[in-house]
Amino acid sequence: MDSWGGVAPDEVIGQSHEAFVVMDDAGIVRAWNASAERMFGFDAVEATGSRLSDLIIPPRYRELHERGLRSYLDTGVGPVLGTTIEIEGVDRLGRIVPVELTINVTRRDGRAWFHAFLNDITHRRRIERMLRADARVAWACANDPGKLELSEALAAIGEEMSYQLGLAWLPGSRGALTLHERWTPNDLSRAFAIESETSSFERGVGLPGSTWKSGEPIWSTDVSEDPGYVRRSSAQQLGFRSGLFVPIGRGDSCRGVLEFLTVEWRDAGPELLERVARLGERLGRHVRT
Repeated sequence: MDSWGGVAPDEVIGQSHEAFVVMDDAGIVRAWNASAERMFGFDAVEATGSRLSDLIIPPRYRELHERGLRSYLDTGVGPVLGTTIEIEGVDRLGRIVPVELTINVTRRDGRAWFHAFLNDITHRRRIERMLRADARVAWACANDPGKLELSEALAAIGEEMSYQLGLAWLPGSRGALTLHERWTPNDLSRAFAIESETSSFERGVGLPGSTWKSGEPIWSTDVSEDPGYVRRSSAQQLGFRSGLFVPIGRGDSCRGVLEFLTVEWRDAGPELLERVARLGERLGRHVRT
């Protein structure tokens, strides 16, 4: 048995595919498995002995975390103990990591030991957002077939998938993609959108042009460092990171491109991109260009 609450590492940590973390009643990390290292970016040596709130609790929730710990120690009541909840953590780079958390407590030698299993649900959340965006577009198309406005499509995808900027690129009079519509929920995004008004993309040039040529969605984890993103300097200055480029149509039927940017670093797997491609097909049939 180990000193952190009577749980054997070989029986729990070594066999767990979930992140497993043990915290003592002072809020200090006492165990941290390999899955936790991968999920949050801190190795076990640096995590063990640190305050949990300083490692993986988002700053805006740290006081709540500390208050909840004190309340449990004073009253013995912990509303989330023994249940599974969805919360947000934060990794080494400051990126939000949505997790499914199950936490239990044991007592030994007069102390409380908190044992937490965490599953990263980032991918699941993104698929859920994608489905909401697709449903919103589908309802708009059903209500007014063939007349979905670009502004409505941008807002539906941007809002449901939590982007900070949406741009619609269509072929202009000279054949290259030019900016025809923008969705900008804040002033920072509006400044970047205005700069984009002077940009144009030939087929196959830049990420919008490459999406137009292939007729397939493109994902960029960090547009500020992506050599294919010609506005990366401005994106870097304004803090934009990940970008999604959605064809209006698919393959040879692509009629334009929707571009979405976020200030978060995000990843996208094959399932998400395939769903985005299907959404692009729907847009190609119904959006007014």
